[in-house]
Amino acid sequence: MSTVIIGGGIIGHSTAYYLSLASRTHRHQIHIIDPATDLFDCASGYAAGFIVRDWYSPELAALGNLSFELHEQLSREHSGYEKWGYMRGTAVGLQVQYEDGKRSGSGHDWLRQGASRAEVAARADEKRAGEPDEAPEWLTRQEGGRTERISDVGGTAQVVTNTRSTIPCTNLIFTAGAWTPHAFNALFPTSPTRIPVTSLSGYSILVRSPRHTIAHERGTYAGTAHAVFTTHPRSCGFSPEIFSRAGGEIYLAGLNSAEMPLPALASEARGMMEAGDVARVLREALCFRPWTESGRPIVTRVGDWVLGSGVVSPPGGGVFMAAGHGPWGISLSLGTGKVMAEMVMGVKTSADHFYMRHASSSHLEIVEMAANESYNDGHRALLQAFMARSTMTYEQAKPVLAAIFTARDNQETLPEDITQADLSNYIATINTAISPFDLEIRSTRHQTDPTRIYVLVNTTSDPLTQLATTYNANEIAFVKRVLDAMFDTHNTPRLEAMAVSSMQVAQLAKAPSTSERRESAPANGTPAARAPQSLGIREADDVMKRLVEEGWFEESRRGYFTLSPRALTELRGWLVATYNEDEEDSGTEGSGRIAKIKTCLGCKDIITVGQRCSQRQCPGRLHDICTQNFFRRQQAETCPVCKSKWTGEHFVGERAIVAANRPSTARRRSGRPAEGAESFGGQDGGEDDGDDAGEMADVAG
Repeated sequence: MSTVIIGGGIIGHSTAYYLSLASRTHRHQIHIIDPATDLFDCASGYAAGFIVRDWYSPELAALGNLSFELHEQLSREHSGYEKWGYMRGTAVGLQVQYEDGKRSGSGHDWLRQGASRAEVAARADEKRAGEPDEAPEWLTRQEGGRTERISDVGGTAQVVTNTRSTIPCTNLIFTAGAWTPHAFNALFPTSPTRIPVTSLSGYSILVRSPRHTIAHERGTYAGTAHAVFTTHPRSCGFSPEIFSRAGGEIYLAGLNSAEMPLPALASEARGMMEAGDVARVLREALCFRPWTESGRPIVTRVGDWVLGSGVVSPPGGGVFMAAGHGPWGISLSLGTGKVMAEMVMGVKTSADHFYMRHASSSHLEIVEMAANESYNDGHRALLQAFMARSTMTYEQAKPVLAAIFTARDNQETLPEDITQADLSNYIATINTAISPFDLEIRSTRHQTDPTRIYVLVNTTSDPLTQLATTYNANEIAFVKRVLDAMFDTHNTPRLEAMAVSSMQVAQLAKAPSTSERRESAPANGTPAARAPQSLGIREADDVMKRLVEEGWFEESRRGYFTLSPRALTELRGWLVATYNEDEEDSGTEGSGRIAKIKTCLGCKDIITVGQRCSQRQCPGRLHDICTQNFFRRQQAETCPVCKSKWTGEHFVGERAIVAANRPSTARRRSGRPAEGAESFGGQDGGEDDGDDAGEMADVAG
């Protein structure tokens, strides 16, 4: 068995350590991949060293307690005080209290970005800058006291190489902290999921004072460390924190910012610190901690359906992820590493509860998974509701869950008593049960409405699943022609309509002639099926009405048809695989990948309605509902891809059609469309007499 761990911070090394312990009975190659030239050139390498047992929210209590016990055990077994400064300590918190008696935050605000306690990323070791060999032995040692396989060169704990090579693996584990989304997207570019881990930058300095010596530490304080936490909500993100550490060191931190962009490499953070007069310090540092909006980390196995079209885990292996620990990376590191190792090895996890993020089409939702939670009649009832409706919002699901809870508890539960956590937990359990049947409940948003929609989808598409439909072969071929018209014919650099009118639907009812059809043999090499026949105009109209009623298409007031959130969620992988071509496939040169299916820069979902960059060749796109939050994090309203001014006057979808057909001065003078305008309607609907309209492709679904 071979396991590759992406990310060489404390979480990655802890996972490798416990994997090595669990693999003592058979050979297990463990590779840690990290772009840094030094060990721990990351958030855990510049953290404070504060470890706690029970400061966590109830959801994290089991994992926190497990991790604390493992820290204690390792310190006892490996002389933690001498080797990495492991000390017992005391802490005091100073919190602002206003005249009205209200405090300045909730008890768990420090679990989220920017709040008090955000800087401390509890460390059990200290690697000073420039001294990488001081990393504790247990982090780079395997069972038996020697390293068996930490890098691609056996017998070493660290190898620096610029050589490109391929490492086969049975298991792949992402532990790259704030860089986890980037690493995941690089390896799984067709994944429909956005990993919701973002970065919070934090400054720290490490000093040594003549008034706090090692003699004071060992004599006066009897080897006890001290920590002081303060907070002030009006201090622009500055919540000072001070720690005494082994060796007479004093660690100060607390200046945090979510606005600082994440560099490509963690080592580049050194060059991002502003120059200025500073006191004499042992080290000054800037690091980027991974955080999640909820404050709970991702510790989970990643389902194959999250990985993108056609990606399947090998038998006995899989993809795993541990990220988003915020300020508690080291404090939770050992428990996380042990739980991850147990998941990889397929044994019962040590924590009664651990935290999975259930992936949807565009994001991950945190849900708490109890070890004894099982699929029951209540879950069946909710699944049946989804099968009857296909989609539901949280508000629509509340009365359904209220009825389920009332029947289960024999006591009335009102819809307003249902929480988002109730729905998330039920969906998580249902998904575990229906995953073997290639079904999944995913969540998405409408492109013009922030309300989240839950969708029951089929996660695979092959010749067998295509037969499981109430539509006949001619109707399916017609639907494929409609999709070709949306995403090929009427989706050009000059006009990204991705919609068809009722008149165009009538034209698409006719099947193309044999000479016009692009046939492709099935994957199994068997001859192509009989050519589809045309539909009558009334038949085509009936099919579109059924598709609208079933939630696959939406029809606007102007009579344009577009894909619904349900369709975009279920067909995402197929749309990308079908309409995004490599240049060698398209016959063009120099353009790289031709992406007809583009995603919003904000939410990462497919965009068919929204705004586009003013530069035609730029892929920058944003949903209207994403623009405000997106530009709030930017210094100026410019396209993040090409840096052109973002005008908000260039559109994707039906508004692009309206704008292109709007009368202009140029049109009135010459009788021809203004520069950049296209007509949309009738038979051509494409560019310049239909030259770029393409063919009505009959693509596989």
